[in-house]
Amino acid sequence: MGQLSAAEMEQRLSGDFRFYLAEEGDKLAGLAAIRANAHLYYLFVAKAYQGTGLAQRLWSRVKEESLALGNPGRFTVNASNYAVRAYEKLGFRRTEPTREQNGVLYNAMEFIVEANPPLNTACKADSPMMR
Repeated sequence: MGQLSAAEMEQRLSGDFRFYLAEEGDKLAGLAAIRANAHLYYLFVAKAYQGTGLAQRLWSRVKEESLALGNPGRFTVNASNYAVRAYEKLGFRRTEPTREQNGVLYNAMEFIVEANPPLNTACKADSPMMR
């Protein structure tokens, strides 16, 4: 996110994106963004909060709100090679081999919502607050 200019950030904030923040006090613990109610554009968790389940909680929030807003149950993400395992843990699957565009490697992945997914939206009391 720090690589975006102010104009690019303003365009994203006013465009077809929804942003989700996880905060602990005045610290940003994690960030997620979805574009067009279907493409997971960002999912970042600060190093100090990795391994705490925060990525899962952010993804669950994004997914639930997107479904409530009319998403038919299909989500996509373009994952870096480094992030593929993390997205697989969230339930995403690769849809094609690794690709390269403008010198950047990425993996197209998708998540299909199950017809009757198990309910597990518990949130720990000491976890960062999401908004």
